[in-house]
Amino acid sequence: AVIAAAARETFEECGVLIARSSHGDPVVADESLRMDRHELVNGQILFADILEHRGLVVDDSALVSIAHWVTPENEPRRFDARFFVAALPAGQSTYEVDGEADRTLWLRPQEALDAWHGGSLDMWIPTASTMRLLTDGSTAAEVVENARHRSVVPVRPHEVPGPDGELAWYLVHDRTL
Repeated sequence: AVIAAAARETFEECGVLIARSSHGDPVVADESLRMDRHELVNGQILFADILEHRGLVVDDSALVSIAHWVTPENEPRRFDARFFVAALPAGQSTYEVDGEADRTLWLRPQEALDAWHGGSLDMWIPTASTMRLLTDGSTAAEVVENARHRSVVPVRPHEVPGPDGELAWYLVHDRTL
């Protein structure tokens, strides 16, 4: 279910469908796929219906778990976020889509981290931390392969007072989650 949700989110957010035919053939993007995405975002069709209609299954071997973050218990907005990495499937390209993002910007991982450190790009700590993992290779294929060998353990930050009295996050790798 988590991998299917990651595939759905990827399709919704950047128009890339990480799926294959039941025979293993990759998905080739076309205008009808863009229309399916538009209908999905507008609640007119379910992701499962798109897959069934096209005779596709989520390519679970292409989506590789890279990180797992759980918000601190005292946070009013809670989440249990799993991050995945995948190479762009052959025959597809990303495109700007309308939706949840307030802006769309494509950067290499190190460029995004540099912009974050420089203050010109906002990222939450889990996103920035996961972005750091995407610098572990010079190509997408290397990053995906390296992720296959990572042991992903949930990270649950706790807020603790720093030396100056300000609250800071203390990261706990929690194998019990």
